[in-house]
Amino acid sequence: MPTHLVNDPEWQHHVDNFKTYPYERFAEDWGPNSQANEYGTITSDKIVVRKIWGSALVVGAMINGRKSKPLFLTYDRKTHVLGFSPVELTISE
Repeated sequence: MPTHLVNDPEWQHHVDNFKTYPYERFAEDWGPNSQANEYGTITSDKIVVRKIWGSALVVGAMINGRKSKPLFLTYDRKTHVLGFSPVELTISE
C-alpha cells in the first residue's frame, strides 16, 4: 500500500463535514437513476489509498476505471455516516 500524506493541513477544521452526508442522500446522488454524478452508474471501484483519521476512515477510490484523481470519501466508524472527504490523500509509489 502506498504511503499516505495529507494535502490539506487544515483538515481538522472540516470534521463537521464528515457527518453531513447521510447514506440515503449518497444513494440518491450516486444511485443508478441519478443524473447528477459524473461517473454514471458505478460498475467498478478500486480503493487506491486509505487512512484512519480519528473516528473516520478516509479512502481514495478510482471509479469505473477512471484514470484521473481518486474520489475521496470518509466513513465515520462511530456514526456510520458516509460523505465526501475534505481531506485528500497523496498516493506515493
